[in-house]
Amino acid sequence: METYLRMVDINYEIKPTLPLTALKGKLPYIKDNDIILGDSAFIILHLKAHYKNNLDEQLSAAELALLLAMQRLLEEYLF
Repeated sequence: METYLRMVDINYEIKPTLPLTALKGKLPYIKDNDIILGDSAFIILHLKAHYKNNLDEQLSAAELALLLAMQRLLEEYLF
């Protein structure tokens, strides 16, 4: 998540917390104005919609499928 924020040049602040206090009990989560979002996939969708910075727009359908597979592997199975 931090790498994504750096790549799209969105200012952010990291605050230490425990997963037990986080939304869905997992990290990362963000607070963007009054919106609190957990889960990297939902966070990225929100950032793409509200900040108009889609790093994936040049990817082919096959590349998007690979991206999704890698994201799920990292977030759900290697977590």
